[in-house]
Amino acid sequence: MRSIVLAAAVALAFADSSIVVLALPELLQRFHASVSEVAWVVTSYNVAVALVAALIAKARPEPARAARIGLVVFTVASAACAAAPELWSLVGFRAAQGAGTALLLAASLPLLGNVERWAVAGAAGAVLGPAAGGALTQLFDWRAIFVAQAPVGALALLAVRRPRTLEPAAAPRRFQARALAAQAALGLVSAALVGALFLAVVLLVNAWNYEPLAAAAVVSALPAATLVGAPLARRAGAAAAGAVGAALLAAGLVALALLPAADPAWAAAALAFCGLGIGATLPALTRAVFVGAPRAAPTVAVRHAGLVLGLLLLTPLLAHDLTRAVDRAKLVGTGLVLDAPLPATTKVPLAIDLARTLQRAPQGKLPDFRPDFRRRGTSAQLTGLDERLGSTIRAIVTRSFRTAFLVAALLALAAVVPAALVRRGA
Repeated sequence: MRSIVLAAAVALAFADSSIVVLALPELLQRFHASVSEVAWVVTSYNVAVALVAALIAKARPEPARAARIGLVVFTVASAACAAAPELWSLVGFRAAQGAGTALLLAASLPLLGNVERWAVAGAAGAVLGPAAGGALTQLFDWRAIFVAQAPVGALALLAVRRPRTLEPAAAPRRFQARALAAQAALGLVSAALVGALFLAVVLLVNAWNYEPLAAAAVVSALPAATLVGAPLARRAGAAAAGAVGAALLAAGLVALALLPAADPAWAAAALAFCGLGIGATLPALTRAVFVGAPRAAPTVAVRHAGLVLGLLLLTPLLAHDLTRAVDRAKLVGTGLVLDAPLPATTKVPLAIDLARTLQRAPQGKLPDFRPDFRRRGTSAQLTGLDERLGSTIRAIVTRSFRTAFLVAALLALAAVVPAALVRRGA
């Protein structure tokens, strides 16, 4: 039971990297912020985990004590996040959460005494985050995400005892090189994960106007496939599982880039490929890092630094392409309305109102044109034009995600090379 609680705490700590993604649209509306500002709710957590884990990598604190401190900080910060009155206090409390998480994750490996359990819990938590956060947001409120975390942290405190015997052996040089190759691959895979854990969710909720629970249902293909990929990876070597998994992740991201329109079945299938890749590559590469030196802090730092890299690369790229998409949508939408078989006294004011509605919509959020059409009646021509306009603009916004998804896929492909070098430890 103690091991199960600790493994759940590890999974939750990794899940927190992306657990608020499906709540971002609500945060945008609640705090009247931009996408770039709200993205710091995700980024601050990962930056804090990476920095603190890097700082304690050489300190080697006593595991039980470090875990207790980390869990106290995590639990208190979770409660503070739930009560955050405005955006930047939430960002600060998320950073505090990240600091507690780094201590917990660094100490949790010797406490669990099992590398495999730690690696699988980390992979499962990372991909379960968006779906769990979306369900809590839809059923309750974004604050429920943090309210639910506090009891888990408190319960895990009761499970923290003296660590099991898991002393690092002196690693031969080839194992040291193998660990470096595995860490390089882990960092690149983690950066690519931003495409599956962040961009895909923003696409579903902001561009396609899915409710968080509906988006969570589509995103659930990711953890489901991860659970399938993990046992398959155990039957292969670290190099094979890592390289093949990274390639599968890249294939899923390319499939997301090629989405023709708002197609949830296509998106779920693409995310399933991503999940298979994650299930294969993350546990395999984590095991490779720990060969001869079972210490979690460096690996935690590398994984979260990779996530930060992905966020810093892909978020501004997406924001730029979304701005261009809005400009194109104005031109295309205006053309559709002006070419429609409607009286000029109807379609000219309608085109002006639609352009204003599009301009006022939050960045990346598909606007609701229905009020503009309803003010002008319910004729079949207006209804048909509303549907054509909505599908056209949805396709334009969907295509604006293409470059960011392709860059994420390139990051995953780049991980294939160091993952393959794990075999030779060179």
